[in-house]
Amino acid sequence: MLRAYIYIISFTFLYSICPGVFCQEVISSAGEENSNSNGSVSFTVGEPVIITLLDVNNSERITQGFHQPLDKTTNLISTDCGSLQDPEEFANSENFEIHEIYHTSIWRYEWKITNLQTNDIVYAYTGPLGYGSTRHKMNLSYAISNGNSSGDSRIENVAGGTWTSNHTPVPNAFLNTDTEYAVQVRARLNSTGNGLLTNYGKTCYIKTPTSLPTTKLEPAYCGSSPNANDVFDINGFSDVFVCEHIANTHHYIFNFYDDSNTPGVYDNLLKSVHTANNHWRREMSLIKSKLIEASKVYKVTVQAVISSGGGTTPEGGECYIRSPGPAQYTAKLNSTYCGDINNTIKINNNTIMNPEIDPAISGSLVWGYRYRFYNDANTQGVYDNLVRDRPYMPRCLNNNNNDPDACYITGSSKDKICLKCTTSGVINANITANPGDIFRVEVEARLYNDQCSSPPCLVAKSTDECFIEYDPNSTLPKNIALSNNPYLKIFPNPNNGTGFYINAYGFDDSLGEFVISIIDLNGREVYVEHTGVNANQIIKEIQLKEKLANGVYLTKVSKGNSFKIMKLIINQ
Repeated sequence: MLRAYIYIISFTFLYSICPGVFCQEVISSAGEENSNSNGSVSFTVGEPVIITLLDVNNSERITQGFHQPLDKTTNLISTDCGSLQDPEEFANSENFEIHEIYHTSIWRYEWKITNLQTNDIVYAYTGPLGYGSTRHKMNLSYAISNGNSSGDSRIENVAGGTWTSNHTPVPNAFLNTDTEYAVQVRARLNSTGNGLLTNYGKTCYIKTPTSLPTTKLEPAYCGSSPNANDVFDINGFSDVFVCEHIANTHHYIFNFYDDSNTPGVYDNLLKSVHTANNHWRREMSLIKSKLIEASKVYKVTVQAVISSGGGTTPEGGECYIRSPGPAQYTAKLNSTYCGDINNTIKINNNTIMNPEIDPAISGSLVWGYRYRFYNDANTQGVYDNLVRDRPYMPRCLNNNNNDPDACYITGSSKDKICLKCTTSGVINANITANPGDIFRVEVEARLYNDQCSSPPCLVAKSTDECFIEYDPNSTLPKNIALSNNPYLKIFPNPNNGTGFYINAYGFDDSLGEFVISIIDLNGREVYVEHTGVNANQIIKEIQLKEKLANGVYLTKVSKGNSFKIMKLIINQ
């Protein structure tokens, strides 16, 4: 009887503080749960927060309370959902996908994949919101390459299925080959839906492929070890090496390792270079990789990026190559201005001199130059007295000339210098000279840090000494070269017939564009390119669509009526 009175009093009290329609409705009887050693209690308060999930036809299916688990579930589509007795088999580039739950607050899908042999569980997610075209799909290759944090997929080992806020991918944490897995999926809502989760849906069973395709350098370019007799020697920095083909590949990734961490152990990844999606996607060179150290051994592995969202294959077999040597890149004045002590080049104040790097390299790779001018004021005939150091920055001098960032002139004017002029876009050495004064000029360079494997990428001064002589009556034009003394360099020469670099200068810049042609010994023009460059110098990489056969050719660089011809040797 007492219990009945208590119920009546409690009901009357609750009704008095929450009358009629003004009280929040109770949506579920399982809003919260607390427990201790004496027992447990489950209770609910009023829950005004709700969310509606829709089916594939966008028609209303269910309205959920804030504390309720979401009833809507998902699983692999029927064609991908095998049974325990007959798991669905997948190839490397095939997607397995789920029935997507259509709701604007679905943030991502969380995948639970159980190895049926070991019972090990790997968790992954696809998403987040905004990647609706792919987030309901998973792919074996996505997993192998760890997906990516802002796009299709991401992998992590999660002990006990506890998702952390920092979802860090774990390398090689996903599916093994030739293995059966149980796959379950659930959906997580974003902040609009207060982070609610659906239950895991139906368990589907899949089987991974027996093996995954891999690629590596073709045998002709693949040294078996870093030992001197086993490594493959690259003859020139622009020489092409090629990887083996994998069907349906969008492009390839070439990975270069050295042994800078532990001598003899090639485990330090210097860079991974993606090729373009074109006819030459399987080809790579050291100059394209921007690895220009001489006589250096690299371990090279290759991966294929499969088309149409097929993901990335694992690294294939290891190959060892060695860069050309022993000559390093060196810098000096352009040969037009580089005279010797007995045959100096006469210049006036306004003569614009420029540097060059040997072997030839594209100007776009150069970050900055440094110029030093010496005379023989200390000892007659010995040119060791420093007259001018450009850029001559205090920070450079205060660091004993060892600060690469302060000691080099950068920008568009870095490769043009005069003795004493006010020409826009030209470095002014600001040297007051008397007629007959002779100067020895040194040039150093620095490449961009991503152009070499050991920044800062300093290019040393050449051992060739360059001497200039001040002559106010010099007829040397106010451009970078003499119009009647064109010069042409080819590097490498000989080469394998796929490509090379040219450095042509000494041309009159008023004669129109540079035209480059290659002619065989029968007089047949096998290559021609109108460059569109109207200047007095051009440094250019020549890429041949078809390899030239072994033999001797003539390379002709012309500009108006001025031209230079040089023998080209192809030796594959």
